[in-house]
Parts: sequence; structure tokens; C-alpha cells
Amino acid sequence: MPSRKETFPLYSLGSRTAHLDRLRREAFDVIVVGGGITGAGVAWDAATRGLRVALVEQGDFAGGTSSRSTKLLHGGLRYLQQADIGLVREALQERGVMQRLAPHLVELYPFLFPIYGGLAERAKLAAGLTLYDALALGSGAPRHSWLGAGATRRLAPGLTMNGLDGAFVYRDAQTDDARMVVEVLRGAVAHGAVVVNRVAMREVTRHHGTVTGAMVEDTVTGETTSVDAPVVVAATGVWLERLVRPRTGQPRVRPAKGVHLFVPLDGFPADAAVYASTTRDRRLFFIVPWLGVAMLGTTDTPYDGDLASPETQASEVEYLLEATSRAFPSVALKSSDILSTQ
Repeated sequence: MPSRKETFPLYSLGSRTAHLDRLRREAFDVIVVGGGITGAGVAWDAATRGLRVALVEQGDFAGGTSSRSTKLLHGGLRYLQQADIGLVREALQERGVMQRLAPHLVELYPFLFPIYGGLAERAKLAAGLTLYDALALGSGAPRHSWLGAGATRRLAPGLTMNGLDGAFVYRDAQTDDARMVVEVLRGAVAHGAVVVNRVAMREVTRHHGTVTGAMVEDTVTGETTSVDAPVVVAATGVWLERLVRPRTGQPRVRPAKGVHLFVPLDGFPADAAVYASTTRDRRLFFIVPWLGVAMLGTTDTPYDGDLASPETQASEVEYLLEATSRAFPSVALKSSDILSTQ
């Protein structure tokens, strides 16, 4: 077999043709199905432990949820409201780990949380952010601070000033989600993993009830291949139910859709993200500068449509535009201002 350096140069994904050739002729310890961040992480972890790893992705790497996020690594302030302190602490500590491991992809970023509810609302959020800071100890993030109404106006001049008390500023992290997936996959390949896109798993193969591998199909050529491995990991997100039938008949994963709108940055802060709430149900969402535009979102609604190509509905556009216009009335967004959706 060619040396790893000859076939897959360090920090490269390598040649798809070469990966396919190895997929056809080698046996593996584990097959990972799914080329998003979860599958990439599983492949990297297994490969660095010395296991023989194959990863297959039916579309493009990071082509699903892992390229359609809000581009954030954050603890989740809303989970403090639900008293899920363990989850927030774990997420904040992981944020710190990712800052150390991938400083070129993870950057602490200021988030602005305007307060309009008077002293009671300010005290409530101050307590939450103090706990948030405590849970993030050791991660390198500075503590939150308070801005009066005047300083808030200077930082975000388009923000509605009617009843504004001021705003809290705290730090969370922004990341390039798709690039992160590719970086992790490159690390897995550098440790010998085989990773192939446009290859779909058709079935798990078994012998006398014991898993022996998977039958996969190259969706470019239609060629099928039986890949040997005693372990198959389904890291497929919303596609899980189509690959692994639940024994109870009850679904384990219920698809949901989160919509983002991309609009011109004019009128929004260029150097800070803003927390805002929707008009109808008071759900919190973000207004985040991203590559020279503003990203609005996300929503979170049940979804039963095409998993591969979910479409943004007019009602979802209206929902986010209405909420954004309430927070930034001077911007006066219209549907014609939308540059793209995800």
C-alpha cells in the first residue's frame, strides 16, 4: 500500500479516486456514515486512536446542517432559563477547547443584549450573565459589562431607542462551520482515515445478526461496494430514521428547520452581534455580521418536508423581517433586500 504521505499529503483531503480505491479493497475497524461535524469528529477521534476508519457522505462534506448554522460556538443563554446548567457549562468549556485547537477558525466576538424592561429585567439578565461568566472560567473570555443608553446608541445607532435602558455586552465565539468540518476531516485523513463524498450507505450488512459492514453506492457512477467493518456509526442527523429503523417503531429524531436570512449589513453593527426577540412569541434570535453581510436567525419549527433541500417559506421570511424591523426600525427591511436564505 502506498505510504500515507504519498497518497494523502499532510493536511489535505487527498484524491477522491485514491480514497475510493482504498474503500473498495481494504477492511476497516469502523465505518462512519455522515460527513458533517459529528461524523468528522468521530472519524478523527477513531483515526487518532489507531483504528482503521472509513467515512462516507452521500452529498458534500458539511453539505447539511454543518454549513447552515448560525456560525456560533456558544453556551446558550436560553438554556440557563431552562436551568440546564450542566449543558451550558459543557458547551462553554468546549468553546474554550476549540479556541485553543483552532484559533484561526474560532474567534471571541462581542454580543449586545439590549434591555428595555427596566431594573427588574436588567437584574435578571445580570444574574444570568454572571453565572454564564462563572461557567466559562478558564476559557479565556472576558466578563460581561454594562453599557448605558448613550454608549449603546453609539455602538448600534440603528437600534430602536424607545424605552432603551442600555445593553449588556458579553463574549461568545464565532466560527466558520463548514471550514471547521473540512479541517477536522483533514486531520482524520492525516492519521490514515478514508473519507469519500458522494457515496451513500444503502444498508448495514450482517451475518447471523452480527454487523459485518455496509453496502455503499458511489452516486456519481452508480457502482456499489461492500465495505467490511464490525462497527458502523450513523452520524447522519435527521437522516437517522431512514438508515436505522427504531425497534420500538417510535422515531428517535424529529426533524426541525432553522431558517437564516442574509441581508445587507447597512444599518446594523459591523463589529458586534445583537440579541433580539421576535414580535409574536418573544423567541430570541441573532443578528450577526458575517462576511460583509448580516445574518438573521434562527427559527426552530417542526419539519416534515424534503430533508435534502428544505426551502424557506414566505411566512418564515415575514417572521424574521418583522422581528428585525422591530429591533432596527431605521433599517426598514423588505423581502427584496434578502440576498440569500439557508
